[in-house]
Amino acid sequence: MPSSQAPIICVTLRNKPAVEARRDPTPYAYEWLPSAYAEAVVRAGGALLYLSNYTPADMVPDIVKQTNGLFLTGGEDVAPEYYNETDQVGNIEVNDLRDQVELAAIAAADKLELPILGICRGVQVLNVARGGTLVQDLDLQWPGAPRDHSRGGTGHFVQTHDVEVAAGCRLERVLGASRFAAATSHHQAVKDPGRGLAVVARSPEDGVIEAVEGTGNRFVVGVQWHPEVRAQDETTVNLFKAFVEAAAEYRRRHAASA
Repeated sequence: MPSSQAPIICVTLRNKPAVEARRDPTPYAYEWLPSAYAEAVVRAGGALLYLSNYTPADMVPDIVKQTNGLFLTGGEDVAPEYYNETDQVGNIEVNDLRDQVELAAIAAADKLELPILGICRGVQVLNVARGGTLVQDLDLQWPGAPRDHSRGGTGHFVQTHDVEVAAGCRLERVLGASRFAAATSHHQAVKDPGRGLAVVARSPEDGVIEAVEGTGNRFVVGVQWHPEVRAQDETTVNLFKAFVEAAAEYRRRHAASA
């Protein structure tokens, strides 16, 4: 359990629109997050502050300023307009409110030099915020024949495939592994990396980008896979531990200078 001195992690949320025919859990619009994300942060020693999609963008910096790290979670696609494209594939699912809030949160985190961790959509919106671009749909746009990176099958659990991490990068040191099986559930991916981001992992089967990291000393990591799905895997434990430790160090450093 996190202590009273636990670093506070700002966590982004998904949206469900109102659907009259839906009864479980409610027909009304709501925000949500798979509990595996929260459990991973708490196990690593962090505390959570959820950032609503309904937060006015001009209020986001003040909220982010109260935290010690930004966690960009999975979910909908980033609107192509934010990387100067239009919908080229016809299957994009966007959340305009979330795009605005997360882009504002990333800008605030960058100004404050907060640690950032992005997962799935999280790595994509981080890349877009830094001026990068996305593959809108791997099956339709990736050269050659990419492996299936989507959920796969009809069950509750995602499939896995291998990820290769570049030797000597921060992510390899954090994970303690250079090749491992990762849970996968996505149809988009990073295409051109944004400012201050380096590609540090790929799928060895087709070359799809699986992770980026900041080129400076600050903890900025985005992974395309879903580490939270494999909660007990050493790479998952190591990733969240490193992120929360970076947030804790940020808290200590700024408390000392206050």
